[in-house]
Amino acid sequence: MTNTSLRKELHQENRLSWNEATKAHNSYKGDQAKFFREGGDTLFLEEKELLGEITGLLPSVGSHKP
Repeated sequence: MTNTSLRKELHQENRLSWNEATKAHNSYKGDQAKFFREGGDTLFLEEKELLGEITGLLPSVGSHKP
């Protein structure tokens, strides 16, 4: 096996491994967009305290104009 073909084979194996890892990572997330649309957040208490009140700082969903 040449160095080039070995590199290609290792690259392919790495790509396939990442594809599987990504599927596993995303499998537990459910519908994140819905979670956030319905007011969910993932901030820690300390982060919320640092940010302060942020309600109304962003346009509502669907009203953004590019």
